[in-house]
Amino acid sequence: MADVLMFATNTWPRAARIASALVSMEMDVGLIAPAANPAIAADCATVTLRLAPRTPLAAVADAIQRSSPRLIIPCDDEAVRRLLKIREAARVNGSQALADCIRCSFGEPDEYPTLMTRAAFLAIAQDAGVRAPATRAVGRLADLASAVAEVGLPAVLKADGTYGGLGIAIVRTLDEASAAFRKMEYERPHSLARALARAVIYRDGVFLRQRRTTEPAGFSIQAFVSGSPATSAIACWKGELLAASHADVLASNGGTGPATVYRCVADAEMDEAARAIVSRFRLSGLHGLDFIRDESNAVHLLEINPRATTLSNLVVHEGGDLLALLASRALGRPIQPRPRVPSDEIALFPQEWQRDSRSQYLRSAYHDVPWQNPALVRALLSQV
Repeated sequence: MADVLMFATNTWPRAARIASALVSMEMDVGLIAPAANPAIAADCATVTLRLAPRTPLAAVADAIQRSSPRLIIPCDDEAVRRLLKIREAARVNGSQALADCIRCSFGEPDEYPTLMTRAAFLAIAQDAGVRAPATRAVGRLADLASAVAEVGLPAVLKADGTYGGLGIAIVRTLDEASAAFRKMEYERPHSLARALARAVIYRDGVFLRQRRTTEPAGFSIQAFVSGSPATSAIACWKGELLAASHADVLASNGGTGPATVYRCVADAEMDEAARAIVSRFRLSGLHGLDFIRDESNAVHLLEINPRATTLSNLVVHEGGDLLALLASRALGRPIQPRPRVPSDEIALFPQEWQRDSRSQYLRSAYHDVPWQNPALVRALLSQV
């Protein structure tokens, strides 16, 4: 029986970092992940199931039931989608304990179609009083011109169901927007050859899995806000915000790619946005919010990541250990929090080293190398 079950469908290091932290807090941690995930290579948890590209949902559901977790932490968007499907099947099949475990772990499943559609999510966030740029859904190319006219130019075209900087294009003219729309439509991995190529390039089997889905993913066009990216990781339980970690992004892997260096900040507006979103959508678990900080220091909400994010593992504020606070509430027992990291600037390992091995931040910032777990260091380096 596991206290916490980690679920990842890709090879990103997030599951390994969170699992390792939970084990350090003397929790029994289970894991569902691909064999190439560093959490498995580093033996970060008791391996419940090694995912293969064709692992059926029924096998995942059986693994969850066998481990009987009190809390499930999905580490990527595909994991969330699979859990939602498993939960619906469990309701139909009468597996109420499984359905309840999934619902308690990350909130009301009925809210997730909205959470995972950028335009619909931001419309509700604005109604809840959160500042966000004008965003319009775009179902087809013929709808693009009218949507662009509403939000203005420059703008940001985004494909729903994408992450890690993929499926985003900054456009300055309608012609650019149309070309970007056509390119994103074409690049959806419907053909086996294209799916295989992207899986090899990004070392992520999610592209092969996406090829098999029949669910259409939409697009949105969003007013461009000049500024610098910022992000929040939040822990919450049944609509209550437990804690939030906020940071400005100092370096990233490309203009719209994942952050590699953070500066931790205190920000009352980000606190209020997190509290409003958690309450409105009745969220539980770990989630992330992405913002743009404009020249006047105001933040504009861009989107939600309805699952654990990179900052989830880091203790950036005194008394703000997201993992300890969430686990304590889910397990019903006190969990000793970890100390905060020794610097407000954090360089992620191995991401910042991989981005620039001569980066100034590798010397000036706290370099988040898991020295206490040599096997994990080796596993993360093997991905470079």
